[in-house]
Amino acid sequence: MIEKPVPRRTYAELGQFVLASFAHMGIGVPAGSRLWRMCNLFVNKDGSERRKIKASDPDCEVAIEAGRDLVQFAFIFDALPAPVLAQFKIELTKAIGDQALPQHSLENSFGRDSQFHLYVASITHNAGFAKVRNAEPDVVGELADEECGFAAKRIKSVSNLRARIKKASVQIAKTKRPGLIVLETSLAFNRTNSRITQPLPEAEFARLYYSYFQRFISHNQKRFESFVDPWWVCGIVFHDQQIRLVGTEWQIGGMTFGVPLAARCISDPGRFWRQYEQGLPNRMTSPIATVSPRLWLPA
Repeated sequence: MIEKPVPRRTYAELGQFVLASFAHMGIGVPAGSRLWRMCNLFVNKDGSERRKIKASDPDCEVAIEAGRDLVQFAFIFDALPAPVLAQFKIELTKAIGDQALPQHSLENSFGRDSQFHLYVASITHNAGFAKVRNAEPDVVGELADEECGFAAKRIKSVSNLRARIKKASVQIAKTKRPGLIVLETSLAFNRTNSRITQPLPEAEFARLYYSYFQRFISHNQKRFESFVDPWWVCGIVFHDQQIRLVGTEWQIGGMTFGVPLAARCISDPGRFWRQYEQGLPNRMTSPIATVSPRLWLPA
């Protein structure tokens, strides 16, 4: 797990760190790519930091999205040591791509799909799984000498949820090892990537967000169980992130929801989810690369 506090970075420093980390891995970030645009949004032509991007600025929407993507990339590079990153070099190379705004990549999204693959690997390593590597179903790690596979899937529509869960289940079953299906549902529940602008106290927002997920899971859990292999699949993990306006700041609201399943291949299938949960970047024990100061003000 990450033991040292991750340094606070401004957005300009965050972009520089991400670009330098790709370069350290021998991967160039092409000019004009999604990641290049995001990393360079926060630096003026004279090299100084760009401290304010107003809502009227044509770069504003990309800058808001960069607040999500750059923090996630920084967590990936902070959490995964170079030898483990080397296992995922193909995914790193693909992760640079896609349109700057995810709602513009609803059909083909190899960049953010690979980014999520890397994010799951980072959580897994950060949680204390040993020998994390790039292997079927997507990521594999060891817990007390027992291998566990993680099938990472980005879901871009609720109607596609069944097919993606079934595909992940088949991938896990083929490996003949216990596994977790890990889903990213931000676009599935918000296809247009709309921002939440309604002013809500933090506790109220968290309550509503949690209640929404709880109702969704409760309503669908029996269906989920019918989609998966009952021998090998130990659970389904939902990761979701939504962007909300808090005062004059755009912030990321995230929810992670685990659905433990009684896989028959192991006496305690829930231990993989309990361990994975410890690596989440919103935990005090696994800090993420935070940014300072805030950058965006609405018009």
